[in-house]
Amino acid sequence: MSASCRADDRSLAAPLAPADVIWVDGLKVLAAQFIVWHHFVLYGPVAAAAHEAAPEWAAWLAEHGRLAVQVFLVVGGYLSAQSLQRALSAPVTVGGVAGLVWRRWQRLMKPFAVAMVVTLWAAWLARRWMVDADTPPAPSLAQLWAHALLLQDWLEVPALSVGVWYVAIDLQLYMSLLLWAALAQSWAAWARGGLLLVAVAASLWVWNLDSDWDMAPWYFWASYGLGAWVQRGAGLRSSWQRAVALGLMAVVVVLALDLAWRSRVALAALVALSLWWAAQCRPLRLPLKIKAVLSALATQSYALFLLHYAASLVVSALASRWGLVDAQAAWWLLALSWALSMLAAAWMTRILAQPMVWPWQAPQPVAQQGR
Repeated sequence: MSASCRADDRSLAAPLAPADVIWVDGLKVLAAQFIVWHHFVLYGPVAAAAHEAAPEWAAWLAEHGRLAVQVFLVVGGYLSAQSLQRALSAPVTVGGVAGLVWRRWQRLMKPFAVAMVVTLWAAWLARRWMVDADTPPAPSLAQLWAHALLLQDWLEVPALSVGVWYVAIDLQLYMSLLLWAALAQSWAAWARGGLLLVAVAASLWVWNLDSDWDMAPWYFWASYGLGAWVQRGAGLRSSWQRAVALGLMAVVVVLALDLAWRSRVALAALVALSLWWAAQCRPLRLPLKIKAVLSALATQSYALFLLHYAASLVVSALASRWGLVDAQAAWWLLALSWALSMLAAAWMTRILAQPMVWPWQAPQPVAQQGR
């Protein structure tokens, strides 16, 4: 594995410098695994037994595993800014903006809807076979509608599964970034960048300091915006422009951490720096099989994020029914939950690979055979 940094000044290059795909895939895979194990040691009777069996390791995962979500936020901001830069290369229209939002909603909601059905079934099974305060109760109609609209946190409706807040926040962050890109499309490059930096600074210096805003996109712009800033800065034409962009980001982050140390912000800054490095350097040299595995696991990371709680509910319910929940078996049961989660994620990613087509949409015309 090796990588070397480019020395060109990109004076003739387009202002778009994609980060190394393998690096991005690796970040997504690693973050997904930490989030999964973080939740495994937080909820259910098997989690309690795991703390009894390995208290230090379980406590570390419970306390610090949640920081991995910062990786998804920064990478999400980077990739969204990259895709919007391509999508909005032509003059933007209201229909074009609506189409981008619709495609994003479809991408998020199709796996989300399937995962919620699976999780509701798993919770029903868990309520029958075990008694645990963390098991979600039967959902109300209001809960179902709130989740369908991705407004459960704004409406203060109990979540149907762990981590569903992120799906709503992802859509809100994308829409806010799209709004910025569309409104500032005709502005000078320095003005667009200035507005983006102001949004990041406001989040880091004001909103991200108040946890009461943790259901709102402006709270998470502290991390998401750093990813978007890196995507813009790393693609600037000249080396001095890139140096200024990196320096401004450093100043904003240092001042934010001076106001109040937040490990989540520090990690987000490190991830942003790694993406900057990955955009400046040659791609990592890895065997094709390893690249293929990383790519597949990265593609499945969203499904894994959505389905792992259902898998843990099923394993906990079965283990409780058969009296297998104890300290000796706890980590074996968690390993079984992990394996089931990985299989479920691969299954859902495979079956949902086709684009969503609604009943009222006309079918695509079939190409005529040559005569």
